[in-house]
Amino acid sequence: MDLEAKAEKYETKSARCREWARQAADGPQRNFYEELAGYYGHVAEDFRQVIAKQRDGRASAHLGKTGKPATPDSLSLRGVNGSREARAR
Repeated sequence: MDLEAKAEKYETKSARCREWARQAADGPQRNFYEELAGYYGHVAEDFRQVIAKQRDGRASAHLGKTGKPATPDSLSLRGVNGSREARAR
């Protein structure tokens, strides 16, 4: 699966969770889906940033500049409620 497909996958998950949050009654279930939507949205955003950096890296290489494109390993997961970091506290 390429990075573009992964970004789209997480954008879709985020949209689905936002919809479930909208449909859920107020309370813990709604909060859960809102947090999950935010998490997936951030992951998709990170993939988009990597894609942009890779494109910039390729453009720089064509201009004779050196630059190392970002890789999927450089993605950072932002801590949100419900993430592993938050559960560990």
